[in-house]
Amino acid sequence: TFGNAVYFSAAVPGSGRELWKSDGTTAGTVLVRDILPSGDGIASRFDAVPFFGALYFAADGGNGSELWRTQGTGATTVEVADINPGNNDSRPKYLTSAGPFLAFQADDGSGAEPFVFDGLNATMLADLNSGGGSDPEGFFASRGLVWFTADAGSGSELHVTDGTTGGTRLVADVRPSGSAYAIPRFATATQL
Repeated sequence: TFGNAVYFSAAVPGSGRELWKSDGTTAGTVLVRDILPSGDGIASRFDAVPFFGALYFAADGGNGSELWRTQGTGATTVEVADINPGNNDSRPKYLTSAGPFLAFQADDGSGAEPFVFDGLNATMLADLNSGGGSDPEGFFASRGLVWFTADAGSGSELHVTDGTTGGTRLVADVRPSGSAYAIPRFATATQL
């Protein structure tokens, strides 16, 4: 949800899968914008999160899947970051808001790594596995930080970020045996 509406992707013959919203009424269920008139502007997995007065999500407006935002109208539905330039997908996913920043997984062409968006720019937090990407996932926010799992070359382990490169680090090598994977799962935030 964002504002007074629920946002979702829906496929309609002739316009493909696009961004829709509903206020709970038939008349208030409308197409927000046909992002890619020739096909699917939105992937079937619609991963969206409110951040700084807008709803952020991944969409393909013709130059690959990139980071977009909307404030609920066609005019305010725009691409905000072209992380993998040209017609290449950066495939932003696992979008997670933690106060002044939005953290997520994206691929700039050198492999999937953790990225951050501060409202103006999207930047890679860290090249955790320069050999092809750390494939970060399981993002969740707690105490102003974003926690996630990633493979920095020695297996999938728990990492944390405060939204800065210097503040992005491995929490613990839970299973320290070379490339063995601890694969932390189902983390949840609690009051500490």
